[in-house]
Amino acid sequence: VYLLTLYEAANRYGVKISVCTLLKTEKEEYLTLDREINPKLFSSEYVYTSGEKEIAAYACGRLFEKELFRDIRFPVGKLYEDLFTIHKVMLPVLQIAMIEDPLYYYYVNPDGITNTIVNKKRLDILEAYAELLQYLRQNGFMRVYRMAVHRYLHLLCHYRNRAVEQWNDSLLNKRIK
Repeated sequence: VYLLTLYEAANRYGVKISVCTLLKTEKEEYLTLDREINPKLFSSEYVYTSGEKEIAAYACGRLFEKELFRDIRFPVGKLYEDLFTIHKVMLPVLQIAMIEDPLYYYYVNPDGITNTIVNKKRLDILEAYAELLQYLRQNGFMRVYRMAVHRYLHLLCHYRNRAVEQWNDSLLNKRIK
């Protein structure tokens, strides 16, 4: 049903992308909307930054015109493939139909690949952000760029702290033996 709703929203406004809000959940749950769904038009920057709250670089809960991906592909063998790709599709589009109601349920699997892998593949996110920052700066998306820099620096600090913890744990284990 959500795809039909996204399709109708895109048709209503004659746009190439329509999106809905995600409901992140760790359990099986369903909400019923007891009101009429009313899509609105927003700038691509507004939608890409979730109303300037966060970088929303994911493909789920979105409907794209096929032509937008003519020359764009998701990278093979990378984690966080959406982060490498979605900005190239969304940001050049001027307006996007947005449904601010949660029509897509995103299951957050605590045992999923991005929550359990503890190897260098997790660092793909840093590479994706580096590419994103370069794209944003080169194409003049400075408001989004500033948000992405903030998130990138946060991630760098997070991975630095994890590395220090692992190093300290390693030293402690050597002393115990």
